[in-house]
Amino acid sequence: MQFIKRERAHPEENLEEKYQILLVDFKAECERIKGESKHKKARALAVEFLNDWEAITRICP
Repeated sequence: MQFIKRERAHPEENLEEKYQILLVDFKAECERIKGESKHKKARALAVEFLNDWEAITRICP
């Protein structure tokens, strides 16, 4: 949490741009797990990430 608070208070770079590729890949992997995984808990976690996606990717307060 300290990193997030520090970056919001004094952003040194565009975090959305910096992590865009990583976030796109992570979301795609969550979608894949949601649709393909036979492991119930992995699927549930992927669904939670996708349900909270807007909050996860929110850069500004």
